Amino acid sequence: MKIDIISDTICPWCLVGKRRLEAALARRPDLDVEVTWHPFQLNPDMPAEGIDRKGYLKAKFGRETYPEDMLAALRAAGRSVDFDFKFETMSRVPNTVDSHRVIRWAQEAGLQDEIVETLFTRYFVDNQDIGDHTVLADAAATVGMDRNTVKKRPRVRTTTKWSGTRTPMSVSWAFMPCRHLFLRINSRYRAPTN
Repeated sequence: MKIDIISDTICPWCLVGKRRLEAALARRPDLDVEVTWHPFQLNPDMPAEGIDRKGYLKAKFGRETYPEDMLAALRAAGRSVDFDFKFETMSRVPNTVDSHRVIRWAQEAGLQDEIVETLFTRYFVDNQDIGDHTVLADAAATVGMDRNTVKKRPRVRTTTKWSGTRTPMSVSWAFMPCRHLFLRINSRYRAPTN
């Protein structure tokens, strides 16, 4: 089974969806699954250097923090997949173009899932700027990629936008409890009977 995931590395719901998909697939070890990550930018007009998080949230929500109901939902979703979002310590919203490049390069080494998880953790827990080339090279090294190769690879800034006007379909998986996701996968790919 081939699963294509369209995701952004600063999307908390994408992290939740990733964890729920992994839990559902763990219940079906008989499946041969190939997961491929594809880029999506939640903020395609983000400056290359990123922006201050409080200013970003104020422009988006009219306040310097997430609305309380949204924050509660994100925290609950994170807890449901054993992830503790550290929203209160996050100071910047990065441009994610280069994080997507590292994910694409990780595919060559068969390390996409690992680098995606690492980037989510570095952003949502460690408050690291995952648009920074040193942070990206360090993250790549922790999953087994060559740090220097990643740091030296050319980066071409482009005006091409990778996003659409709607949330990617894969994010809807984040709202689906693991049990329902498992049932959907199970109904499509029946387990072999002995």
